[in-house]
Amino acid sequence: MASSSMANDGRAAAYAEGTWEQELSSASIESMEICELAEQVLFGATLAEKLVRPRRLTDHRPRRDLPPVAQPTRPKELAFTARADRRIPSRESLSREDARAELLHAFANHELLAMELMALALLRFPDAPPRFRRGLAAALLEEEVHLALYRERIRALGLDLGAFPTSGFFWTALSGMESPERFVAAMSLTLEQANLDFAAEYAEIFGRLGDDATKRVLLRVLGDEIRHVRFGLRWFQRWRDPSLSLFDAHAATLTFPLTMVRAKGPRFCTDARARAGLPAEYVQKLVVFGASRGRPPDVFVFNPEAEDELAGRGPRSKAVTELVSDLAPLMLFLAKSDDLVLVPKRPSTEFLVELTEVGFTLPEIVEETPALELGRRTLGHLQPWASTKSVLSSVRARIGHSIAGTETPAALFSKAWPIERAVGTEWDVSNRRFIASAMAELESLVSRASSHGAKLVVKSEHSASGRARAWLKGPLDEKSRLFAERALSEGRVIVEEWKDGVADFGVLLHVGAKDPILGVRRFLTDPRGRYRGHILLDPLASFDAGTRAELGRMGLLEVLRRAGRWVAGELAQAGFSGFAGLDALLFRAQSGQLALEPILEINPRRTMGHVALALERRINPRAAALWLHVTKDEVTRLGHRELESWIGTVRTSPTFDKNGRINRGVLSTNDPRAKRVATVLVAAESFDSAFGVMNRT
Repeated sequence: MASSSMANDGRAAAYAEGTWEQELSSASIESMEICELAEQVLFGATLAEKLVRPRRLTDHRPRRDLPPVAQPTRPKELAFTARADRRIPSRESLSREDARAELLHAFANHELLAMELMALALLRFPDAPPRFRRGLAAALLEEEVHLALYRERIRALGLDLGAFPTSGFFWTALSGMESPERFVAAMSLTLEQANLDFAAEYAEIFGRLGDDATKRVLLRVLGDEIRHVRFGLRWFQRWRDPSLSLFDAHAATLTFPLTMVRAKGPRFCTDARARAGLPAEYVQKLVVFGASRGRPPDVFVFNPEAEDELAGRGPRSKAVTELVSDLAPLMLFLAKSDDLVLVPKRPSTEFLVELTEVGFTLPEIVEETPALELGRRTLGHLQPWASTKSVLSSVRARIGHSIAGTETPAALFSKAWPIERAVGTEWDVSNRRFIASAMAELESLVSRASSHGAKLVVKSEHSASGRARAWLKGPLDEKSRLFAERALSEGRVIVEEWKDGVADFGVLLHVGAKDPILGVRRFLTDPRGRYRGHILLDPLASFDAGTRAELGRMGLLEVLRRAGRWVAGELAQAGFSGFAGLDALLFRAQSGQLALEPILEINPRRTMGHVALALERRINPRAAALWLHVTKDEVTRLGHRELESWIGTVRTSPTFDKNGRINRGVLSTNDPRAKRVATVLVAAESFDSAFGVMNRT
């Protein structure tokens, strides 16, 4: 979660401690050329050689014949090792002295790397402005102090430098720098900016642990790093492309694996950045920026019209195009922070900041433009909403090279597939759900099924979300016949009795996982079966006590889980793996009793239920929580011309429990500037209160 300020523990006073001039005044060497200092830091074989501190620095004889430097010279015990890819100790483990020593060892190695990289820059760029070289040399000497302080704390914990493996990642990432501009972008504005977050957070942690000596070291580092970032910012502003914003210029200067995501730590410290002089607009953009820290990112794409494509229904209409643009940002909740989400239009920074403020971590967001340039990047797997042949080929064409992805067998998208697959099993529905391939067959089925006056639904085998279906009571009329002719031209149709629905349930699946059941949730539909939202967390929570008891006697949740496991097994046998959903219907039978249709439809793709599960992670489990999809037509009836106007009326600032989860509040989960549909997360004391959001004007 973003933090707008640091703890009120006297940290501000620590910013003024220990300027580099004070450190130099206690030095033993009288005078040294900057290039001599840099050579000793870069090529010194012992820490004593590297930690040289002259009383005075001069820059009369810059070196101009630097040979290639593959690696800095280091003591053997601090050499870069292949085993150095281990994670730093968890915050929970820092009550142990060995874990604290290991963490400080990683910090000390970062300081040594900073010294060596600054030394390399001083030797590589002898013609850089003299003031820049003097300032960089001063920063190098402060990094020496940081290293010495960390070493002192490690020794106090009974260990020493060299006790743990050391990573050379930052050397590999920065040592090829081509200009002073690129150096300050990578060092000052990226690595040292991130250290603002790490130093601030861990100073608080060590303070809570009662380790005030280490806390003081981290506060000293924080104050110095603020000045280092300010120094780098001042020079970068002089050198950068003025046609770009500061954020875009910074991002454009970095070379992978360095990205803007490495300019921040796990807990964002806005206050330190303000003290370093970073503009508010830049800081806001950085808050919401996500990208991989090294793992090839998976690429997430929202393509909800898979069934329409397979039915050959032609190009997107304007309405569908706007709907896809509105809902594409929902993929942000499914992706990890080091993944990449392609969107037709980038959401507003204000909206993304709101998501980070309630605890969501964001992936990298890339707007799909004609100039989309991903061809030079190493990418992981394609993660579309639905893994169809068309999305695989279109994304590969757009990014300019191949990307790994598995096509879902087209037959699995047919609503006839589960009916045929279940014949002869306990899930057999062939006696009440019928498949027709021709008009005569359909007319016969409708005639038989409607003979007792039941209302029927006829739907295309590629129907989805309440679309491509017709309702009738009796023989086909002119309107339903036209629909049937069109549906039969696309494939087959399904005929079944329209049931008096009480509630819709979804079983969320991950086919191929050890346990394929991710959860069972209740979702909301309108009278024509179109999706309207989810009841989050407990799928039975919104029912009254009597209904919950009746559903318990039915064993509803266990039946649904059992059906889900059967579906997952059948999908796996058919060659499918990945995320899928099973829709089920609780309905009122003619007897008046509740009954369950456990396998109503199967979706071999992600569903809104998977998004709902992701949203739940930020909700207090005791809240009455909804995720609602609200259309432009609905808010128009409430007197609002735009969705954004209605959202402004219903949105309330969230409150949080002690674990940082949302207790109460209403917030947008897609950009409020949406054209067709707004999605809102509602957490309230009761479901009556939560549903009341829909009536606010």
